[in-house]
Amino acid sequence: LRCDSGKNGQAEAEFQLALSISREVGDRRAEATGLCDYAMFLLKRGEAAAAAEHWGNGAAILRSLRDATNLQDKGQEMRVQCANAGIPPFQEEARADGVDRPQG
Repeated sequence: LRCDSGKNGQAEAEFQLALSISREVGDRRAEATGLCDYAMFLLKRGEAAAAAEHWGNGAAILRSLRDATNLQDKGQEMRVQCANAGIPPFQEEARADGVDRPQG
């Protein structure tokens, strides 16, 4: 994905496509890591509230899958990126259903 290349519009579209495919094929782990990665992309764009929601939803799926390794890795990345953005880390708790909802 092009999130570090300065092509935000294209990166956004690629994240959405990857998430759509993950959901379509039922790959919950790929969906979860994609949501966490998308959250870091949003955070780099300054969209902290949307980033927190997406990260929380991805983390909830990882917890439901009992994927402690990915959850730990994504959590560490999130804490570093939040520190870089000058904000507190996102809450570790998330929606119980793990459903990603757009910011309203």
